Amino acid sequence: MSLDSSNLEALGFPTELVVTSLPDTMPPSVVSAVFSPSAIDVSNADQIVTLDLNLTDDVSGLDNDRTPSASFTSPSFGQQYLASIRDFNFISGSDFDQIQQLMWTIPQHSEAGTWKVNISVADNAGNFGFVQNAATFDVISSVEDLSPPALTNFSFSPTVIDTSVGSAIVTVSLDLTDDLTGVDFSLAS
Repeated sequence: MSLDSSNLEALGFPTELVVTSLPDTMPPSVVSAVFSPSAIDVSNADQIVTLDLNLTDDVSGLDNDRTPSASFTSPSFGQQYLASIRDFNFISGSDFDQIQQLMWTIPQHSEAGTWKVNISVADNAGNFGFVQNAATFDVISSVEDLSPPALTNFSFSPTVIDTSVGSAIVTVSLDLTDDLTGVDFSLAS
């Protein structure tokens, strides 16, 4: 059974809900986003950058189950890394004004140039904020790995399955090569 407000009203039921509150319609703010160091050299080894964020919210407070998250992007957008709330460390503050810190490893042979970070924040009222290019850091790399891994072989077996009476298992095989840094992971779907 499905009843809309006119059906409920005809049956004598209330159809209006009055809400009194201090409305929270503004997303949280990224007061500051600072990388240290501001430049790294990944020519010979991985390097760690630290991102310190000062986040604030005016009414309901920061949603500490979802906030913050960050995406790092190389100059060509060919290399990207995502950091979720699990990657950040709460340093100090409250739900309304806090410092969060992220230590992130930038791999050897990453793309050289100015990398950018985008920050996503949410508050407990469901307001969502996104700050594009919130901060930058420079990467020096004498040898860059700008080529993705190559697929050299692909197969699956069996090539015919019958699922009319139950599920079936298919084995997928991938052979991948990479010219410089190796294959981190693969996904077949």
